[in-house]
Amino acid sequence: MSEARIIMPKENCLVLQPVIVQHLGRSPALFLQQLHYWLTSESSIGVTYKGKRWIYNSIKDWANNIKTISEATIKRSIAYLRNQNVIFIESLNPNKAIRTNYYTINYERLNEIIGHEKKDDFFPIKNSIIETENKQKNLDQPIKMIYPLDQNDPIINKDSENTSKNLTYKSDFQKINKSYQVQQVEKKINNISKEMIDIWIEIVEENKQTLLLNKKRAQHLVAAFKLKFDASLDKWKSFCWKITQSKFLMGKIKKTFKASLDWALKFDIIQRIFEGDFGLTEFKEQTAIIPSNQLIDDISHQIQSVEGDEYIKTIQIILLKKNGVCTYKNWFETIKWDREGDNIILSAPNKFMFNYINTNFKKSIDLIWKKINVYGDVMLKM
Repeated sequence: MSEARIIMPKENCLVLQPVIVQHLGRSPALFLQQLHYWLTSESSIGVTYKGKRWIYNSIKDWANNIKTISEATIKRSIAYLRNQNVIFIESLNPNKAIRTNYYTINYERLNEIIGHEKKDDFFPIKNSIIETENKQKNLDQPIKMIYPLDQNDPIINKDSENTSKNLTYKSDFQKINKSYQVQQVEKKINNISKEMIDIWIEIVEENKQTLLLNKKRAQHLVAAFKLKFDASLDKWKSFCWKITQSKFLMGKIKKTFKASLDWALKFDIIQRIFEGDFGLTEFKEQTAIIPSNQLIDDISHQIQSVEGDEYIKTIQIILLKKNGVCTYKNWFETIKWDREGDNIILSAPNKFMFNYINTNFKKSIDLIWKKINVYGDVMLKM
């Protein structure tokens, strides 16, 4: 399929294309559009390798070129697009001591993601691909694209008439903003839910059981958090300690029953526990959760005793000690770990875990791996 069906050409370019944003997010869409512009420009920048045109630029120059997002955001966007197999990154300099990255777009993968769009939505382009292999990859002086971002005209011209085209642009822009706001709300919900489930595991389960945080459970946790616990984690913690004071709720009276998290989140059950039902007695609330160093040592020993890559084991033990038992079991024990050369590959079992790990732990794992292997990358996939 023609690359023109994937991203609009420069003479019809918008700062953001809604269809790209909807599938990949705002910042990755910005980076991808800019990379596409340079890949399809009629300048002689870049190199040809494996039949594709590749563009070199540093993170700092990408930020200066795009202007609207920071270097840190660009790094995350590049990592995300690479993990999604939307872009390829190669170190093409003949001098391997110079680790300069060259970028190109995997248009076939991009087409899989948004390939259902109508053909008429895109326009044909003239792509002046470099004719030679740059003299067998003679890249001693790589050409970077440091020119102004002249192709990115504003989406809405304030002086123009309110034509149907302008109104469409406004509508698209509003949808993008709304999508971004929804993402921020979901991120906040996930963070609150994760903290609540960690507290439950630590206090009620005594780190003996692992609970996954799925979408339905997150919704119930947040609803209870707002409506029953006054948006206070301290009140939630107090509630969990209160459950431990009931022999019935802790499964010490009836062996076939023990209070589960999902059962305890029912509003009528919460109210009964508040009122002292289920054999609850007065108790002194514990003010702190005592960390289980012995349990951390036991899990570390289990990690070491299993056959596998020693580097991966080192990362897992560092994450265990840094984040605690319940966080490790809830997130890092349920994903698949692999190593391919210099790269660590993490495979999440579902989209929910992929998004949460990518948002909350990916950067931390990157830093740990860079200390072990400065040339390595961490890639997250489903």
